[in-house]
Amino acid sequence: MVEINVESVAMIIEGALEGDIRKVRAYAVMIAGNLEYDGEEDSAKVINSRLDGSYI
Repeated sequence: MVEINVESVAMIIEGALEGDIRKVRAYAVMIAGNLEYDGEEDSAKVINSRLDGSYI
């Protein structure tokens, strides 16, 4: 299981509260990339599908 840095989650929350979708997307993409790099392709696909507006 991959641990997600609490600072990354905090940055996503901060972006959401500020209404800055670019910040939310950037950090979500970063987390998905880290998951993929660590071999968690299925988890990365879930995040990426939500960003694309599709649901798997």
